[in-house]
Amino acid sequence: VSQSRYPAIFKFNGLGSNTFLPILYYGRDTNNNDGPLIFIDGSSKFAMDFGSGAGLVTSTSTISTGTWYHVCGKYTLSQVIIYINGVLNNSVNYSAANIILNNAVNGNSGGIGTKFSQFGNKSSPQRYSSFNGNIAKVALYNRALTDGEVLQNFNVLRGRFGI
Repeated sequence: VSQSRYPAIFKFNGLGSNTFLPILYYGRDTNNNDGPLIFIDGSSKFAMDFGSGAGLVTSTSTISTGTWYHVCGKYTLSQVIIYINGVLNNSVNYSAANIILNNAVNGNSGGIGTKFSQFGNKSSPQRYSSFNGNIAKVALYNRALTDGEVLQNFNVLRGRFGI
C-alpha cells in the first residue's frame, strides 16, 4: 500500500447506543482485512485502523459533541498517525498494511459516514453503523503530507467551521 492521508471535517452528536461511528472507510473486507477505517470509538475518541485492530491508533483526546473538528489520519509505511485540528495527537508503529487502495475488485467497498461489509460469508454487503452527526468534507490522498501541510490545510478550513 502506498503512503496515504485521510482528512475530514466533522461534528458528531453523540454515540447513542453505538460503540463505533465510521467517518470514512475504504478497502477490502474479506478475511477480516479491514481498512483504512477512520471512526469515533465507544470512548468518544477519534481513531484510525488498518486491518481489524492491527495498526490501530486512537486519539489521546476525547471528542466533544456539537463541536466541529478537522481530523487527519496518515499512514507513512512505518506509522499510523492521527492529527486533530492540525496538531499531531498520537501515532503507532505499523508497517504491515496489505490493503489495496486503488483496486475496485475483490470485495472493495467504501463509505462516508458508514461502513459496508461482506465479511462473515454474508451474501450481500451489510451496513454496520452510521455516523451520528455532520461530515462536511472528506478527502483521500495518495501520499503522506508533512506535519506542516496538515497544519496548513487545517488553517485554510478552520474559519469556515469556527474551529
